[in-house]
Amino acid sequence: MNSIRCQPWHAGCAVCAVAGLLHGGCVSLPSSSFSGRIPPDPASEFQAASEPVPIRRPDAGRDEMHALPPAIMTNGPVALVDCIQIALERNPRTRATWQAARAEAARVGEGRAAYLPSLDIDAQAAHGEAISLDSDVEREAHDIYAVGLDVSLLLLDGGARRARVQSAEAGLLAADFRHNTTLQEVALAVEESYYERLGAKWLLTVADETAKRTQYQLEMARARHKAGMVTRADVLRAETQRAEAGLLQVQARNGMNIAQGRLARSMGLPVHTTFEISEVPAKVQRAELPRIEQLLDEAARHRPELKVALAGIEQRRAELTGARAASWPTLSATGSAGQRDTGLPPEREEWSVGLSLGYALFDGFERTHRRRRAHAELSRALAE
Repeated sequence: MNSIRCQPWHAGCAVCAVAGLLHGGCVSLPSSSFSGRIPPDPASEFQAASEPVPIRRPDAGRDEMHALPPAIMTNGPVALVDCIQIALERNPRTRATWQAARAEAARVGEGRAAYLPSLDIDAQAAHGEAISLDSDVEREAHDIYAVGLDVSLLLLDGGARRARVQSAEAGLLAADFRHNTTLQEVALAVEESYYERLGAKWLLTVADETAKRTQYQLEMARARHKAGMVTRADVLRAETQRAEAGLLQVQARNGMNIAQGRLARSMGLPVHTTFEISEVPAKVQRAELPRIEQLLDEAARHRPELKVALAGIEQRRAELTGARAASWPTLSATGSAGQRDTGLPPEREEWSVGLSLGYALFDGFERTHRRRRAHAELSRALAE
């Protein structure tokens, strides 16, 4: 009676290793109860853990300043359309939603990859000895060298691939409309800050003119008082008006600085960036607004928030379909071709073609919990 002992892998060691992994997994298996991690009902408050969540801070030496746009560097007045364009290009929110859309597009590619075959290369080198259990004298050493290609193609999976692709496509659509929403919000914030900056500038101009007028009135009151034409009370009244005008002047200047900082921040520029903006034309041609019913209908058809919600519902439905499809077996076509021999280079050719049927009998109720989660996510999307 002979047995084969391979140095790279030993059968008994492999069994012990698998048993150890299973034993370790059972010992460290977390509790299946999640009652303490979610609120008991929609009206209850979630009680977070007392341990603080660590926050990763950026490197202190990292320079996040970027060169200013050419429209700002020219030191000329910047029009509203230029401010909006700069904001759409530099605002962190637009960059974040754009990168999110790119990530969703890559996820669509990941899902479609399941429809293509997979090709792997495999190489093996092993040394073994055959010994007799009756006597330790007879030994027979042998070497095994092999190299080959393995190809596999998933044929049937119960619709899981299609569900993943549909979920990814719906997620991409939602990310695109979410990016559109961000663009509109950023443009609106820039426009509001732009007119706030114009209003602050006009208020400062009025405050400066008021300060000049009250200063002139104060000087006139002092001259008249010196000539005996007015009383001391008139001079005090003029001084009070001049002080109030100076206070309004300081408040208007601070308001303009604040409005300038808000405009720069909404454009994605450093808050201390200063630049002039163009004045609004004296005469603005206003278009006639349509009726409120027409506006509501147009909002229902074109609002990106609604399209994001609808795309989210389709994504959750696809995820539920994929969770249900995970209960079906999978059928794959497999093939391999290579060479195997006891010497180098291997010369004995081997090949195989076949079908592989797989089904998970028990997975720790993962599929059950996955279906429940997908159903709850769909219900939440419909409720929102």
